[in-house]
Amino acid sequence: MLMDFVPGSKREQNNQDITVEELRKIYDQIADLTLKLAQLQFPLIGQLYHDNNGNFKVGPFYNRDGSTDGPFSTSVEYYRYLVERHASKPADPSLTELESKNKPFAIHLYRKAASSMDLADTGPFGLSHRDHGVHNLLWDENLVLTGILDWESACVAPVLECCNWPPLVEIRWAYIGSDRPYHPPVLERILLKQKLFLEGVKKAENRQKKEDVVKFGGKLMSEIVGSDQAIIAQILGVLDNDPTYRWYDGKRVFEYLYGTEADFEASRDSFLNSAP
Repeated sequence: MLMDFVPGSKREQNNQDITVEELRKIYDQIADLTLKLAQLQFPLIGQLYHDNNGNFKVGPFYNRDGSTDGPFSTSVEYYRYLVERHASKPADPSLTELESKNKPFAIHLYRKAASSMDLADTGPFGLSHRDHGVHNLLWDENLVLTGILDWESACVAPVLECCNWPPLVEIRWAYIGSDRPYHPPVLERILLKQKLFLEGVKKAENRQKKEDVVKFGGKLMSEIVGSDQAIIAQILGVLDNDPTYRWYDGKRVFEYLYGTEADFEASRDSFLNSAP
């Protein structure tokens, strides 16, 4: 395999010696990168391939067993596919009795939520690197971004994936309100990085000429990142990739669908009691 040399080195974002201003510089550039990738436009959701003429085309996702899925023409179709793939997994013997009880209700919530992931439902769709956290970026000695590594997971994705928190900055909702919570300093650090990233998105939007600003389903990226709809899309997007979601009860999805005042446990028990 031949590769071009890219100058720069990785920067440890969790180093306690890194200052807030250094983090701001890092996340300003990650935000600019995220916006530029999202603004690329494609007609379908799927993997990118070269055709015989050297042009890019969108094709299916390849699975480890050699099977394929997609490409998908709408966001809702894609998120429904993710939920059904998760639902088809065999039972996890490591789950507790309560976690096993929660799973059917969580899948019910995921299915219901997938139908509402319809922002810019028919496209155009943007490019998502899917792993463009600081761990896959190269920087020079002045913290200027010089290179992006590990593009093998990149794909054309729905707006709600393209316009969302970068990796390692998302909140893992399985930890919130559970008996396996975040350590407070860890959650505080994540929220700081989210704040800096969103500020960076707004700066990147402001740098663009008014006529060049791309909206996604009529919204700016800064209006989508961190929104309820984007948070739920993030949860649906990592169901199979993040092991913490094997035991997640779906409460954040429930709150999105029914509001924070609705009784989660009563609704779950009613659903389970009515199931055939």
